[in-house]
Amino acid sequence: MAGQSGSPSKEMSLRTKKMLARATKLVDTKFVFARLASARLVSAMSETLTTGNQRLSSQERRQAIIETAMQLFSERGFRGTTTRELASACGVSEPVIYQHFATKQELYSAIIDTVSHRDVDRFTSCLFAVANEGDDEAFFTAVAQLIVAFYQANPAFIRLLHFSALERHELAALFFERMSKEFMGLMSTFIQQRIEEGRFRSVHPMVAAKLFVGSVGDYALWSVICEFKDDVLPPKDVFLAEVVSMFLNGVRAK
Repeated sequence: MAGQSGSPSKEMSLRTKKMLARATKLVDTKFVFARLASARLVSAMSETLTTGNQRLSSQERRQAIIETAMQLFSERGFRGTTTRELASACGVSEPVIYQHFATKQELYSAIIDTVSHRDVDRFTSCLFAVANEGDDEAFFTAVAQLIVAFYQANPAFIRLLHFSALERHELAALFFERMSKEFMGLMSTFIQQRIEEGRFRSVHPMVAAKLFVGSVGDYALWSVICEFKDDVLPPKDVFLAEVVSMFLNGVRAK
């Protein structure tokens, strides 16, 4: 109703909603298909072990080992998972693991590459599409929704990252170099462009990017991964709309 101020989510323009819907639908759909494909591989390996009626190709077996390793590492940590345990969970012998991954470093690298190629590359491509529309609200709303979607699609990987950080494991450094730097670079570049256009005030673009991503990431970590329910907080979409509104009100040029 004219003259009344509603919540940020209600005030979102129709154009912004359409852009957001297009971006999130694209990424969510790809997340779903990617996760289903991974689940089918692990299921196929399990069926092969129990029935012997199906034989995985070398590439399928390699991918199933990666998915199983990710799950085990996320549950037990790196120090708490042996190659023998991984082989047992995969239903193969240790030499088969080494046929695909000569060293643990190769396996860690493969885990990062799998998540990067399966999810993050699609994630960033969608954000590029939204960024080119020039709508700040749409861009940051899409970023927020996609961060939460990434956590929802990759709970084992997120737990694995926290294990790697706590154990000072090399996988954390691989993640930073191959995935985090690229994504944060995209965010920082977008903010820097808005500063040069006079739409945002002069702020450190990377600090602003980390502030926004950190706010959403904290919500996703506790709500999605830890499954803590905070009755004080509003529903997800309203919460994220509030975060976007507060952030933009803080960085927009007056």
